[in-house]
This record gives sequence, structure tokens and C-alpha cells, in this order.
Amino acid sequence: MLANYPLLPLIIDDTYRYHSPTAKGEEGVLLALQQRERVRRIRISVPDRAHSRKKKLVMAIDHEFPMLEYLYFALTFTGHLSGEASGLTLPDRFRAPSLRHLVLFSLTLSIHSPAITAAVGLVTLSLLLFPPFTHFHPNDLLQLVSLMPQLETLDFRSDVSVHDLKSQLSHMPITSHAALPKLRWFGFNGSSAYLKALLPWITAPLLDKLQLVFVGDLEFPLPELYRFVGQTENLRCGSARLSFLPRAVSMRVWPCDGAEIYAIKTIIFCGHTRQKMSFAARICNALRMPLSKVEYLSLVCGMSPTRTSFDGTNRLECREILRSFNNLKTLRVPTSLVGVISSALQPQDGELSIELLPQLRELACSWNDYTHSSFAPFIDARQRTGCPVTLVH
Repeated sequence: MLANYPLLPLIIDDTYRYHSPTAKGEEGVLLALQQRERVRRIRISVPDRAHSRKKKLVMAIDHEFPMLEYLYFALTFTGHLSGEASGLTLPDRFRAPSLRHLVLFSLTLSIHSPAITAAVGLVTLSLLLFPPFTHFHPNDLLQLVSLMPQLETLDFRSDVSVHDLKSQLSHMPITSHAALPKLRWFGFNGSSAYLKALLPWITAPLLDKLQLVFVGDLEFPLPELYRFVGQTENLRCGSARLSFLPRAVSMRVWPCDGAEIYAIKTIIFCGHTRQKMSFAARICNALRMPLSKVEYLSLVCGMSPTRTSFDGTNRLECREILRSFNNLKTLRVPTSLVGVISSALQPQDGELSIELLPQLRELACSWNDYTHSSFAPFIDARQRTGCPVTLVH
């Protein structure tokens, strides 16, 4: 039937989120993939356990698609990852000279695969893959993206351990530089040590969206990340939410209060409560340049009271967090964090109360005797300086 239709562009969408495809639906997708001269967009999401279907789809795209502009190919998992889960690879003969957007999720691939090295016209490159791709040398990524001057979105994952990274760099130092004049969105998932090695070699002056996910390591790329975000003036930041969760600390920053699309998103996975405050302080310090524009900050504590053990030992770290928001006008504090925040707001020896959060005008929290008495010294001190802060419900 497809052969009898006019030669119009084909869009193939085979992403079944809530139900399994029918046999007729699968057959239709495979027939459409045979019309390689007409296919413009492909979106395929296949369950990891659908072994027969995976093989058929891989065989169907093991060709050249001269008009293909968009490819999304993902494995979805219904349970624990198995040894076979990472066995799906983008085929070697796949070619798409017109490709503009490439999104691959949970596959395995070599960073030297022709499927990506030949796609020099890419606007979107999102590679959240399995090893061996995630063990690549930073120089390989830099060489790859340096050939993509139109790139606007770069999102990838690296599982290189700190030990392996040091071994890689000792054998082959980084020599490539990637100037990405049109990059708007940079996303990274993995070791902060890897990002620390990579960032000095990337310039992205138009960056306006940053997404970072770290998994429980301590080597945050503080000066490198600070310099990287300092290259751009497009990271518009007006409102932020810093959340302390059972297994992570996360921060989202929006261009303004009420905006739906974030400018910055960071997640740091860690289990120890005291560690969360330290990690939050370090990431806020690294991002203090864009965070200095934030006017509204909400603190969130998603941990049960029995697991919330922030106390006076976290005072200095909490002050580091607040110091990054020196243009803050409204601070929202949950009851579980009143103790550590009120302690952090007390001036240190010889310090004026106006030196920390000098623009603050409003403290929002649950109204009770505890919050009132905890913040009273700070509010009284600010009243005396002529820069009053109002405590509101």
C-alpha cells in the first residue's frame, strides 16, 4: 500500500508507552522503514525483553537513509538491567547524511562509530548510552563535537572512574578544543572528575540551559564549572528551588518566578544527610555567577524528621549556600530547616547583619513560636540597620 502512495515524506513513530504494539503495527513499521528514500523522522522505543523485535528493527535500519533528519532510538526496561540489556547496538551500515537530531538511549555504541562521526550537521546530539561508549577519552568527545559547528544541544553520559580517567590522561593528554558557537543546552551525567577534565576545553557563549547529574563523588569541578558558565550571559536566573531529598540534593533554577522551563538543573546523588549540605554548598559556589541574579529561593526538605540532622556543624556550609544568592529578595524555609538557616543568618565575629543576603526583604515559613523566636535576632538586627526583613506565613 505504501508503494502506491505519492512520494511524500514518512514519519515513523513506534513509541508505545502504555501498551504493546500489535502485530499489524510492527509489520507497518518494518514496511515503512523499507521506504528509505522517503523517511524523514524515526522515533523507536523498544522494550529490552522484546528480543525478536529488537533484531528486526536493527536489521531494518542497517542501511542508508538519505533524507532522514531525526532519529530517536531507545531501549526501555521493565525490570532490573540484565546482561543482555546493553546488547543493542546501532548497526555499522546505518548512514544518514541529512541527519540533524540524534537521540540514543540505553544502547551501546563506539564513539568512533560512523553513525555519529559522519553526522557533522547535527543540531542535537544526545547519547545516554551503555559501555563501552561511556568509557571514552575526553579527547575523543572533543574531537567529535568540534566537527559539529551547528550543534545546539549536547547531552551525554560518562562512566569513566576517577582511576581510569587519570590513567587515560597520563597516556594521552587532552589536546583538542571544541568551540561550539551555537550550543544552547549542555547536559552531563557521570563523574564530576570527568567534567572537571573536559570543561576547560569547551567554549559555549550562547549557553542558556545547563543540566548536570553527579553520582556521589567529591571532586566537584568548582573553578572549571565557574569559568564555563562565566562565558555566557544567557543563563537567565530569577527563581530557584534547592531540595534536600532522601538520596540526593537537587537544585532547579528558572528564568523568573513561575516559569515552567528551567535554566539550570543539578542533581547530586548521595545518602548521608550532612554530606548533602556540603555538596549543595560546593555546587552553589561553582554556579554563584548565575545564582547571583536569583531573587526568589525556596528550600525544600523531603526527608523525614528522623533523618534530618542538619545542625550547627552545617552552619558554615549553609552560609556558603546563601552567600551565592546575594541578590535574593524572598527566602522560603521549611520548618525542618529553620534551625540551621536561622543559625547561618547570625553574623559572625565583626560581621554586619547586612553582609549576608543584603537584598533580602522577606522570609517565608510556617508561622509558630519556634520560627518566630529562631529568626527574631536576625530580623531585629536588620531592623536596626535600616534594611528590614519581614517574616511572613
